[in-house]
Amino acid sequence: MSNRIRGGGDPLHDTSVSHGTVVTDTEDPDPRKLVVVNTPGLSIEEWDATPGTTVADKNPGYDPGEKVVIAAPKAEIHEEFPYYTGGVPLHLSRINQTKIDHTGYPRSRLSPVRQLPPTTLPLQDVRPSPFHVRTFDAADNTEFIESIKERGRPATPPLVRPVESGFEIVNGHKRIWASHAAGLTAVPCRCAYVDDRQAAERWARAHLPGYNDEQQQAAVARIRDAFGDDADAILP
Repeated sequence: MSNRIRGGGDPLHDTSVSHGTVVTDTEDPDPRKLVVVNTPGLSIEEWDATPGTTVADKNPGYDPGEKVVIAAPKAEIHEEFPYYTGGVPLHLSRINQTKIDHTGYPRSRLSPVRQLPPTTLPLQDVRPSPFHVRTFDAADNTEFIESIKERGRPATPPLVRPVESGFEIVNGHKRIWASHAAGLTAVPCRCAYVDDRQAAERWARAHLPGYNDEQQQAAVARIRDAFGDDADAILP
């Protein structure tokens, strides 16, 4: 490795990586494909690689202020989280419950290959969030339905999560509804591995601000029924 400090504005590396980016390690002589699973927002000098040793300690040729990126072997991610498509981080507490070999890297050490694609799911396997209370009218959404019918899919993939009975919508209820109305049987979706509370938090941030007063009251009541005293920490 060169003695020149890398990172920051280093033109040798495209550092535009995000959750779900497939990457290779530029320091690995026989690189395997990795997937970015988390970006904690901390620098490599703030993130421990092992107890008492930071990622910066293990990467002395990189700017210690560079952001750390957590990546794991693509094959291991696919085996443990088969529907993961990126866009949403895999929580490290969840990864730590597996045998996945995840590692912290300086962002500029990783070379992007591509983004994980959406996964196509049968619409019959996708159900709404338990907090969703809005209804949609076909007559008011003719153009939206037709655009999905012509394209064969929504312009932006809905976000879902795996649950015991299939998949639950986190964001994209109208897109799923319109896909049904357009006569589709399956659509590409982004899939996140989040628990009930994390899903509720994401749902609340994405939907409650756009609800009218009556819809907000109904949705908030459902959240309070589900989470009790913890509901206030979930609501935006």
